[in-house]
Formats: sequence, C-alpha cells, structure tokens
Amino acid sequence: MEKLNQTGFQSIIQNLKNSDLNLKRFKCFNCLDTGLDSGSFCSCEAGREKRTEMLLSHSGIPAVHFGDTLGAFKLRKGAEDTLLAAKEMAEGRLCWLLIYGGIGNGKTHLAYGVVLEYINQGRGAKFVYCPSLVTAIRYLPGEKPLELLQELETVPLLVMDDFFWSTDW
Repeated sequence: MEKLNQTGFQSIIQNLKNSDLNLKRFKCFNCLDTGLDSGSFCSCEAGREKRTEMLLSHSGIPAVHFGDTLGAFKLRKGAEDTLLAAKEMAEGRLCWLLIYGGIGNGKTHLAYGVVLEYINQGRGAKFVYCPSLVTAIRYLPGEKPLELLQELETVPLLVMDDFFWSTDW
C-alpha cells in the first residue's frame, strides 16, 4: 500500500512536470506553496504562515489587537520591570506572571503581546478574558463548562486577563 501511494505521488509530480504548469514558480515542492504537506503544516515559509494564521484564529485575541505586540508597547514610567518580565514570559523563562495595576496602564496590551510572541515562535497560546470565562462556566449547559476548562488545560500558554474581577461570585 505504501509503495502504491509513493508511486501515485511520483506519477502526479511527473504529470505536473510534463504539463504546461511552470513548476519553477513554486518555492516549495513539498506542498506546492499551499503550506500543507500530507495533512500537516509544511516546514516551509507558507507552512509557517498557515500555522501562525491557525494559532492566531484560536488565540482568543480579537483581530483588531494583533498589532498589540510587546515591541509596540508604549513604555510608561515605572513599567520597565513589567515589560522585561513579559518578555521573559514570552521567551518561556517564567512559568507564571501576575501583572496588576490601575486602569489604562497597559496590562491587557502586555498580555496580548506575550500571547502574540508565543504564536510568532510557532507555539500555541490562548488569551482568556476572565469575566467572559466565568459567564461561560456559569451559563453553558450540561458538560460544556467542563469541556471548556479541559480545553484550556491543554494550552501550552494560558494568559488570563481581569482575573480578580471574576472572583466576585
């Protein structure tokens, strides 16, 4: 069966080479620039882009905030250490980080930035707005809250925003 598949694949490639299609226009012959190779992401540039798109779509970050990177953070007086800690978190050198402070100091921007940096490194990460999570847990029917929590348990990096707001049950 494996030999048949390999032979079939070679036949397809040979037909492409013999066709009017100019194969020189492809950067990657494994995936023909689709980004997918045998049902998974190809290691080429197109594959990395597809993987990043998929990770971003599951990140929990609204698309309008995809530009809220750590590099785009407007440093405020007294936030230097917090920005450094966020960078360390994004590099995987910290296992947990608690950022607290008043409204408008950039806590959510830093949280987005950590998730986006993880994703740019090809790793999965999820941003969760805690008030929405608490609402979902309280009002989703049946086993759905448990399924949601189990999904969050498997994420390589989970970033939770407005955590203390959600503790007032």
